[in-house]
Amino acid sequence: MIRPRWKSLPALAVAASSLIAPAVARADDADGSAQSAQLFQEASRARDTKDFKGCVEKAEAAWGKFEHAQIRGLQGLCELELGRYREAATHLAFYVDQATSAVEPPMKEGLARAKERVAEVTVSCNASAADLALDGAHLGKAPITIFVDPGAHRVSAQLDGYLPREEKRDLAAGTKIEIAINLSPAPVEAESRPIWPGALGLGLAGGALVAGIATTVVSSGASSDAKTANKTLGSTCSSKQPSAVCQSAFDSEHKADLFGNVAVGSFIAAGVLVAASIPYVVWASGRRSAPPAAKTGWVVAPVISPVTQGVFLQSSF
Repeated sequence: MIRPRWKSLPALAVAASSLIAPAVARADDADGSAQSAQLFQEASRARDTKDFKGCVEKAEAAWGKFEHAQIRGLQGLCELELGRYREAATHLAFYVDQATSAVEPPMKEGLARAKERVAEVTVSCNASAADLALDGAHLGKAPITIFVDPGAHRVSAQLDGYLPREEKRDLAAGTKIEIAINLSPAPVEAESRPIWPGALGLGLAGGALVAGIATTVVSSGASSDAKTANKTLGSTCSSKQPSAVCQSAFDSEHKADLFGNVAVGSFIAAGVLVAASIPYVVWASGRRSAPPAAKTGWVVAPVISPVTQGVFLQSSF
């Protein structure tokens, strides 16, 4: 097949002028653009002499000095002659997309030839700016369009906060496909919460409850002793009578009051500890799906009467 050649002299003049012209806007780029133009001319001469490897090397060096679409176009034409179709398609497509003037026919024809040997793949992702990779090599951010050599390939996407995903495709030369990768949000790991404070609180509540029951028993016994002594003495006993019986009655009443107050305090402490510990244990256990606190809860209250003492517990759901 007869392939049209890129006429070096006209193209060279246009390219050199286009490479040097932007340097007027930025004086600090003057040296870089001049060196780039010189390397571009050398790359063009290498292509004319069919030194395609030298052409690619010079073009790559020119690009390193000054980034211009014309350089990538020339490099793509030389890569095409070397059978490096993926690189050729990538660089020629860049030139066609970025060219500020009419695209030269050899560039269009070279791009068409390169596309016949590769697959054109557009990768998108539901997670904006996800990192994409081809066969483990980083490509860039989604969405992106790339040229891929024919064969089996792996396209993967990952982004913080999402589970990574990989798509496998067997790509044929000359095809153009789209791959949409959908990432799922990563599950939120449950926070590690120590449960021992709640267990300790419940243990202390149990101890307070036992203490309250014990002191209630002692208070009841002392109160019974005081009533018995007062029955025996009738109304003749007063604080002014120093008799041993009267003193015993007074001591029993004092003991009943003291241990009764201790019992009340113990039951209240037990109720407060239970009310604080149970919600903490539920929270530390990770039961996040529990109904709102306004609709659930525990009612804890001490119960003290002339005939019974204890703690009243009620749970609402």
